[in-house]
Amino acid sequence: MNATIERINEVGSAFVEFALPMLIQSGLLILILLSVDLLLRRKVRAVFRYWIWMLVLVKLLLPTSLSSPLSVGYWFGDELAYLDATPAPTSAPKVDVAPIPAAESQPVPDIRRAEASTRAPATVAVEPTAHPLEPAATEPIRPISLASPAATPLSWQAVALLVWLAVLVAMALLLLQRALFVKRLVAQASKANHPMTEVLAQCCDRMAVKQRIDLRISASATSPAVCGLSNPVILVPENLARAFSSGELRVVMLHELAHIKRGDLWVNLAATTLQIFYFYNPLLWLANAMIRRAREQAVDEMVLVEMGDNARQYPQTLLSVAKMAFKRPALSLRLTGVVESRSALTGRIKHILNRPMPKTAKLGIIGLAVVLAAAAVLLPMAAFMPGSPELVVKGTVKDALTGKPIAGARVFDDGYGPTPLWNQIRAGERSEWGAITNAAGEYSFLTWPEHHSISAQALGYKPERGSLYDNHFTVNENDEEAMNFLLVPDAVSGPPSVWSEMSQSDLGGRIVDAAGSPVADAQVALCTDKIGAKMSHGKLEPIRSEVGSSIVRTDDEGKFTLGRRPADSFILIVADDRGFALVRADEYADSREIRLQEWGRIEGQVARGRAAEGDKIWMSSLPNSTWFRHKREYSYETECGAEGHFVFEKVPAGWFEVGYLIRTGDSGWSITSRTPVEVEEGETAEITLGGSGRPVVGRFVTPAGYDKSIYFGNGLRALSRTRPDEPRPDDYDRMTKREQQQWRTQWRKTDQYRQYSDAYWHNPNWRHYTFRISDDGSFRIEDVIGGKYDLTVWIEERLTGRGRPEEIAGYYGSIEVPEMPGGRSDEPLDLGELELSMHEPLRIGDVAPVFEARTLDDKDLKLIDYRGKYVLLSFWQPVSDPEFERLKILAAGYNAAGRLEVIGLGGNDTLEEVKRYVDENDIPWPQIFTGQEFRSGIAEDYRIP
Repeated sequence: MNATIERINEVGSAFVEFALPMLIQSGLLILILLSVDLLLRRKVRAVFRYWIWMLVLVKLLLPTSLSSPLSVGYWFGDELAYLDATPAPTSAPKVDVAPIPAAESQPVPDIRRAEASTRAPATVAVEPTAHPLEPAATEPIRPISLASPAATPLSWQAVALLVWLAVLVAMALLLLQRALFVKRLVAQASKANHPMTEVLAQCCDRMAVKQRIDLRISASATSPAVCGLSNPVILVPENLARAFSSGELRVVMLHELAHIKRGDLWVNLAATTLQIFYFYNPLLWLANAMIRRAREQAVDEMVLVEMGDNARQYPQTLLSVAKMAFKRPALSLRLTGVVESRSALTGRIKHILNRPMPKTAKLGIIGLAVVLAAAAVLLPMAAFMPGSPELVVKGTVKDALTGKPIAGARVFDDGYGPTPLWNQIRAGERSEWGAITNAAGEYSFLTWPEHHSISAQALGYKPERGSLYDNHFTVNENDEEAMNFLLVPDAVSGPPSVWSEMSQSDLGGRIVDAAGSPVADAQVALCTDKIGAKMSHGKLEPIRSEVGSSIVRTDDEGKFTLGRRPADSFILIVADDRGFALVRADEYADSREIRLQEWGRIEGQVARGRAAEGDKIWMSSLPNSTWFRHKREYSYETECGAEGHFVFEKVPAGWFEVGYLIRTGDSGWSITSRTPVEVEEGETAEITLGGSGRPVVGRFVTPAGYDKSIYFGNGLRALSRTRPDEPRPDDYDRMTKREQQQWRTQWRKTDQYRQYSDAYWHNPNWRHYTFRISDDGSFRIEDVIGGKYDLTVWIEERLTGRGRPEEIAGYYGSIEVPEMPGGRSDEPLDLGELELSMHEPLRIGDVAPVFEARTLDDKDLKLIDYRGKYVLLSFWQPVSDPEFERLKILAAGYNAAGRLEVIGLGGNDTLEEVKRYVDENDIPWPQIFTGQEFRSGIAEDYRIP
């Protein structure tokens, strides 16, 4: 049963991922076309409006990922083409499995992506030892202890899918009932007499309709109509056939033949079918009504053109038909005919009388060109994708039980990217859109830099799927991203509980509530320096993709086990509807019983006059002294009401920061007025965002003589409370930077650091603000309370989707906001003009700045001497863990074939420290000392920050 529900959840997720973007895209298109129709209704012919509305039906048949550099999607496609509906990982019952830490993986190399960076390139790929999609030769699966399986719940995506299917079936049955009704209506009708068939034959000749048309007289039909796709039948009401003259019958026949000639029956079927599939889109019902109106008006124009001098007879004939049709129930509404409703008929007659007589009923070359141009602009709504992918996605795939690498697993982009050509991909090689893992479980592939869902599949394992980014509508701003997978074998099984078999070296326990009763199905997460968890609205989730997670659930007796107890420090986090618990290693008692605490809550108010973008209010925990040792996150998001009121439920006790969302650029949002709040167990903490402090204003300007325009719509804008000076030993300034780093590492383990950290972060007057910069460089930051602040601004290039935007300017400074009487002032603090520091970035394709220097072993080195070779410039500093071992493997693999030369440029420390680091790590390639700061010489030429 669980397998069936998991499959439904998977299909439901895929359904929602398509349905929601289509709802947004088609709805936007309909609104645009409705505006165009209202503007042009009296100025253009109906046939043009009809074909413009046909774009809606075409849109519903196209993929939402369709893109074009001519379309609106070039600028807004990322907002319209993808809505993240990534499901929770479909893993073994009761166990949440997430990626392992990136630090344990060995990335796959690519010489094409080598850059000058303080981080070394990746390692050399290993040839595969297993065929793609065959299980790797790992150790046999050992039984492990799992809590009792529970039924997998239906996700909201699955519920949406089931509801959609139910309505779809119901509407399909109605369509079938309509078809049977029409079939009976035609069967009951009699053959038309000879004079009427003669009129029909004359009209067919006049309309150039060569298809055989059957004419029948119906006692049930109330209005002339046409039905039948392959064998059209014109139904004429019996009373109308007796009352109408041959001239009036000719008008009726011309109208119905116009429907046949235009193919309206096929279009009507397509529109009805699409209406059934997309019934949840209310704007589509409106669009189909507009299509029917434009269709009838276009048919009227065709009939008027064919009638020529006798066209004045046509409106009168419509009125005569209507008088007869509206005397009886409108059964003819089920068909395509002369009269479909009173309002539609009124509009048609007004259209005929108020418009000049049409000279042609054809769309024409100009009209066709306009329709095609509109299609090119409006139909593709996905972001423009460059011809070749630029973002590197890499990582490892391992067995969740044994930790062994899985060779032959397929990892691929199941968001925007095309389907990988698996028959052309070799294990361990970097390819496009997907990759096959090598013997070390490593993969690496190239894709577009948009928001991604990445899937991993291997024979004999449950598939895993995850998102690279937490937020929706995100464009990647890095050159590469890492995502590691732990796959659970299909045959995972184990006894319901092995509590009695646990040893003192195992990590497990029993969760009880405040009354001491066991808590079943509670979540328990282990947090160490390598793995962690995120709490959101009282639930535990896997942390970011580059950090592994270990989350389990308790059995019916409230018991859990997390395997072997970590040798180092750890924290256990427990979450359940009844409460939470946070247990540190030194608090983990031999009894192993963990008692839940009562949830707290936060109730707050956004100050009057302040508006949150999308009404979004955000909450997260403040940093503390354990952040460097235990990876845990708290991420809550809610919406405020019309009066700015908001509530966060199921909040654990502790210090948190709350802020509201604002737009900081053309494509960026951030949280401002971030305010600390302390939550007590079982209590409600109150907070107000904004409403105190004063505005801070100013204007960023370029240096004198800089004559280029500046785009202020992208980049970082931050005003943060200045951190107090850290206590330092007397000889700190005489230490090398590596010695300073070592001292700070040890200091962060002391009580003094904990007190320092808590005093800074757990300060009610701590604030962090973000803001937007206008096109002229001016800015305004609201509600800044008194104190000292650091002002940091990065100005980046316009976001195009073609790689990461470069920083072109920046500002780094400090300000002090004076205290105000009563803590509030409406008078802005004007910072005046703030001069930006300009940067001219190096770009792909630029000529590399040449240099000459002496190496550490006292040899001359000229970059010009390397002309014609691939050269990797490795800028590094001793305190940044340059990962020389990986760089050695890369150099050995490529340099042996004469394809790659490596030049090291170490600095940002003393010459003696750089030499010592080179000697300690036995680095074979030439090394150049760049100075104690990366602010001059070669480092400056290569824009090293």
